[in-house]
Amino acid sequence: MIGNNIKRIMQHKGWSVNDLADDLGMTVQSLYRIFKKDSIESKHLVRIAEIFDIPIGTLFSDMLDKTYPYKSNKELEKELDEQAAEYHRVLKSNYDQIKYLEDQLSFYKEQAETFKILNQQLRETIKQGSLDQSPPEKDS
Repeated sequence: MIGNNIKRIMQHKGWSVNDLADDLGMTVQSLYRIFKKDSIESKHLVRIAEIFDIPIGTLFSDMLDKTYPYKSNKELEKELDEQAAEYHRVLKSNYDQIKYLEDQLSFYKEQAETFKILNQQLRETIKQGSLDQSPPEKDS
């Protein structure tokens, strides 16, 4: 699988076996052995991923035929940065909405408290007014 994936990536990126072997510091025969036996030293695995600018996991993927071309690390990083910026924008918007609603709630709580006080004062005024009133005088 690893060897086949390396070959597919090389073909897609236009690399020859000689080019990759030279960059890896190995012979073409050694590279062909990797293609055939699906084993590779970790230092070569890391270097191949660096050369092609892909995540190392790409080399192990059994989905390579279906999903290639894989995005480079730079492309993935750019996408992640864009997603992070979008999430930040959404979170900021949500924060602003929550802050607005908290302010509105605080305002309405203050209004309710004011109305409660005014209602109590009105009740007291009505109660006092009805107690202070003398019955109407009768004409004799």
